[in-house]
Amino acid sequence: MAHSIVIHQAKGTYRIQRNLYAQPQIVIHASAGDSLQLRKDLKRFELYCEAKRLQTYHNPKMERLVKQTFGINILLPVDMNSSMKKKDFLWLSNNSAAGMKNVVICRGNIDKMLANYLKGETDDMYMKRITPCKNSGLWEMKGDAMGGPYRMRQIKDGKQRDLTILTFVYAPSMKKRNLIQQLEAVLYTINYGRK
Repeated sequence: MAHSIVIHQAKGTYRIQRNLYAQPQIVIHASAGDSLQLRKDLKRFELYCEAKRLQTYHNPKMERLVKQTFGINILLPVDMNSSMKKKDFLWLSNNSAAGMKNVVICRGNIDKMLANYLKGETDDMYMKRITPCKNSGLWEMKGDAMGGPYRMRQIKDGKQRDLTILTFVYAPSMKKRNLIQQLEAVLYTINYGRK
């Protein structure tokens, strides 16, 4: 929560104040049954804030590409300016040396698609998930010294076909928390209806 102050209270309530001590700032007076529940609530609030930010700062051009390719509406960060499109596969990236953010959308086996299309310097090097689990884990570049966190969501598209949306970060010399959180919020903006 980069610009937030959290004040824990004994009562079971949540109260939000904006720009109390500085701008921009959110002060949250919060209480929960235990610290674990408080952390979950704060995480959910952070994702909500990122998704709201995406409503204002997003990339309509890349969003149209996703809509044309997979038939879904999704809000993408404004800095997503690069893409690679193959059959049933789309890779979007900001290509930033400071902290590369990526979104992969594909139909079919995600690990096979990553091995086929996300190569390293040679064809023997490719991206693979180290800890495949429901929503998150780590990835590495097989045969190379690259890796980082990923978040993933699997859904059915409008024709009931499996569709995987994978977001991942490569930022070797910096903290990845805020970058992956920005991309995780993307996963909560997916819908099939009209924008």
